Amino acid sequence: MHKIALCDNNPNYLQHLEAIIKSYCQKKGIFIYLQLFTDSDALMDYIEEKNMFDIYILEVDMPCYSGIDIARKIREHPSPAIIIFLSSHTGYAIDGYDLDVFRYVLKCSTSQQWNKILDDLFTHTDRLKDNRVYIISNHRKYIKLYLKDIIYIYKDNKNAVFVLQNGQKETERKTLKNVHQDLNCKNLILLDRGIILNIQYVKSITDCEIELDNTVKITTSKLHIDQLKRSLLEFS
Repeated sequence: MHKIALCDNNPNYLQHLEAIIKSYCQKKGIFIYLQLFTDSDALMDYIEEKNMFDIYILEVDMPCYSGIDIARKIREHPSPAIIIFLSSHTGYAIDGYDLDVFRYVLKCSTSQQWNKILDDLFTHTDRLKDNRVYIISNHRKYIKLYLKDIIYIYKDNKNAVFVLQNGQKETERKTLKNVHQDLNCKNLILLDRGIILNIQYVKSITDCEIELDNTVKITTSKLHIDQLKRSLLEFS
C-alpha cells in the first residue's frame, strides 16, 4: 500500500485531485491510503513527529509553510519519499531541483495528463522496490547494475552487452548462458542463445517480433515468442 499526502490550501482542488487519484488507482488495482491537508502547518507537524508518507503532492505557494519548506523538512529524514510539486505558476520549477522532486505539475493539468503522471509515478515506485544488482568486475573496471535498469543483453562475439534504461551500454567478457545463471532473476529470460530479455520492458508482441519500451524491435522464432508469452503471464 502507498501512503499519499495531498496538501493544498484550496479544499476544492484537493477534492478534485483526490477523485482523479482514487479513480486511477481503482482502475489499476493499486492500493493507497490518502490523507488530505488544507493546512500546511498540520502536515509539518506530522513530519516533525516522524509520521512519514511514501508520496507527497504539495502546493508550492501556501500560507504558513510553502511546499518547498515542507519538502526541505522531508529531506531531513532518511525516508526515500517521492515529492510532487503543484502550482498555478511556472516560476517555482527550478526550486525543486535541489530537493530531488519527482515532478512539477501545473494545477491546470487535465485528468488525462494526471493519468500519465500517475503512470510514471507508480512505475517509479515499483522500480524503487527492486534493489537487486549484477556486478561486472575485472582488473579494468567494477560496475554495479541494477537488474530493474537492464532492458536486454545481447551477444557480441565473446562479449555480453548490457543495454540499460538510461541508454548506456556496458560489456562483460562472458557467455550469455553464464550471465543468465548469475542474474538469477525470473524477469530476465534467456530468449535464445543470442539475447536475454527483461520482460518488464516488453511493449508488444506480434507473430515473430518483440517491441521494447525503448523502441527496439527483436525478431525471433514462434517457439521463442510462445516462451515469452508464457513468461509474461507468470510475470503479470
